[in-house]
Parts: sequence; C-alpha cells; structure tokens
Amino acid sequence: MPINVNRPILSLWPYLLGEIVPLSTVIVFAIAGIVAGQLYLVAAIVIFSLWWRRQDWLWRFARRVRHFHTITDGRVVLHHEPGLERDRDLRSLIRQCREDHDSLAKRFQFTLRRRPVVYLFRHYRDIGKLFGPEYGGAALTPATASVIADDSVVSESLRHELVHLFAARWRLAAPPLLDEGLAVWLQETSQGETIDAAARPWVCDSKLRLRTLLNRHFFFAEPHRHACYLLAGSFTGFLLRRYGWPAYRRLFRVCDRIRFSAEFEKSFGVTLEEAERQWRHELLAMSPWCQHAGSDGGRWQERFGTYFR
Repeated sequence: MPINVNRPILSLWPYLLGEIVPLSTVIVFAIAGIVAGQLYLVAAIVIFSLWWRRQDWLWRFARRVRHFHTITDGRVVLHHEPGLERDRDLRSLIRQCREDHDSLAKRFQFTLRRRPVVYLFRHYRDIGKLFGPEYGGAALTPATASVIADDSVVSESLRHELVHLFAARWRLAAPPLLDEGLAVWLQETSQGETIDAAARPWVCDSKLRLRTLLNRHFFFAEPHRHACYLLAGSFTGFLLRRYGWPAYRRLFRVCDRIRFSAEFEKSFGVTLEEAERQWRHELLAMSPWCQHAGSDGGRWQERFGTYFR
C-alpha cells in the first residue's frame, strides 16, 4: 500500500508561497473597498481576475492530483494516480529517477536544489487537458517536479523532464531548438530508437530549417511538432560531439531568438547555416542507406546535401 508521507498539493508549495503577495493585495484592496469606497473594491476585483487567470492551471492541477497517493525513499517523492501501484513497480521508478538525477548531476556539475518530485498520471491525454494538447509531460521548475504519464515511455519521459529541471538553472525560456533539443538528446532514445535514427526521416524536409525551429509557435504546432523535437535533439547531439559541452552551455545561457545567430557564431566559430549543413551531411552519412550505397554514397549525400545550402 502507498505510504502517504507527502501530500501531492504540499509539493506545490513554491508556487503556493508565491501566491501569498497577490492574494494579500486582493484582500487589502477588498477591505479598503468596504471601508473607504467603491474604487478600491473595483481594483480588488480586477487584481483578483488577473491573478486567477494567470494561475488557473495551478488550481486545476492541484484539484486533479489532490487524491494521488504518495511514496518516497527520502531522496525522491512520487505522487501517483490511485491504482497504478497494481500495474507498475513504483519503487523501481523511484530508483530510476534517483539514478537519472545522479547521472545528470555529473553531466551538469550541480544537483537540483530540492529533491525531485514526480507526478505520475495514468494517461498522457490527462496532462494535455491541464497544460495544453502539445504537452505529453511537463517540468514544474519552481517545485522541482516532473509530470509524466504511465502510457508513455516512462523512462524517456522522466529523463526528458529532469533535464528541463536541470537546464532551468542555466536559463529559463531558452529557444526550443536548445531547450527541447537538450532534453531530447539527453533522454537518449525515442520509442527505443536512437535520436539520430529517429530524426533521419525528416532531415531532407526543407520546411524544417533550424532557423524556423527557433519560433516557439512553429516548433510546438501540429503536424510537425514531433519532427521538430527529434531534429532539435539530433542537432544538439551534433553540437555536443563537434564543439563540446562548455560551448553549448555558454550558448544556452546567453542566447535568445533575437541575438541567436550572433551568439551562435560567437560560441562555435561557425554560422548557424554552416553548422546545419555539416549536421545534415553527417546525419545522412550515418544512414544505413548511404553506407549501403558504397561508392555511390558520396554522390547520394551530395545530391541531398546541396538542397540545404
């Protein structure tokens, strides 16, 4: 039976703590409105409306998880939907989270400030109803929490969201080409396939240029969202192999969409377009089709590679 040592809503305390000031402001204006006049009451209503709209997702999430069960090993807290303990070894999942955290801590050279929390839903569509249809999982950075679903590849989803929690220490809201690219690459596989192999079917799609993937609306829109994730992950792997972790970390910390090209060239010594060309050629060269082509492989690669110059 699950041990209720940490209630699911209490794990959201960093968010709830941040709501004390706006709520106090609403209460003060409401009292002033009752005592001093209608203008303060109107201000209280306006502030409350803006605050409620901004944090609507938090209250919907809290209502959804309030009946979740909780287990912990002291280092990781797992809140799970009732009944999942019959379908999955939850202790094994906690152990995996602990191991992933430790391996990522070595990679990033720091640990998370608080112990990681995992919210395990039964269906990924339930997560989409809370955060948006483009979400199959989520990282709640202030709460150091990962939100994942049991009907996804849990090992990949958990590691993906943990990477977001670590990368948030570098920078919040980095362009998705880097933010999602790093999370995809460090999750290591997609549906059990290597990231480069999973990305290869889209490498010759001229609509999916890397500069386009800097646009969040394009990146997360259907029907190309899955391809964008994989291409960003593969490109991140290329940058880490070719230029190293320190150069990539520097770009992640300083870049935004407006200055991306200049900061990219400063970090790696090549333009984004040149790096993209090198990456696409390398990805094609690793293809079993190209290797099988033998002596004609170079001509095959050149024909498709020039398409992106």
